[in-house]
Amino acid sequence: MSDTRYLSEKTALELIDQEPELPGEPPERIRNLLQQALELGDVTKVAQAMRLTVKITKDNIRRRFHSFLETPQIPQTRVDGLYKRYIVQKADGTPTDNDAEYFVLRLDRGGSDPVHIQACRDAIQTYAQRIREHLPALAADLNSRYPREDLPNDSNPTSSQTTSPLDDGVPTSSSDTP
Repeated sequence: MSDTRYLSEKTALELIDQEPELPGEPPERIRNLLQQALELGDVTKVAQAMRLTVKITKDNIRRRFHSFLETPQIPQTRVDGLYKRYIVQKADGTPTDNDAEYFVLRLDRGGSDPVHIQACRDAIQTYAQRIREHLPALAADLNSRYPREDLPNDSNPTSSQTTSPLDDGVPTSSSDTP
């Protein structure tokens, strides 16, 4: 990285706190060392496993710091364009792909921008429609939790839109319909 960036103490501590404390099963390398320690009664293997655990934890925290430093920070004023606003991590604590990009949608009815929230709800319905054959259980769950009838049209910014003739839930302009 060419420029020098500094983390506030609060941000640094938050990034450290995000590191899970060995969720689920231990990595295979650690499990093997501990198994050897138990089988051989070798305390040095326990020490090796502990050192490896600390090393893996440090590597993960470094990865979080680098990811944070390489990401444009959230401006203090509202921005309407695309920028990093959320840090996404897996619920089980396993690392996400460093090269992956995620886009977060707010699906509840909270928030102060009804047009934005309606667009998010429309997007999840389109997604559910598109995956219904590939991931039917997920599509059904999404349709159940965010049903079409729960989407009022009063916050629709483009009232000239209709559902496409393919009935896939994708809005098209009225000039596109037969």
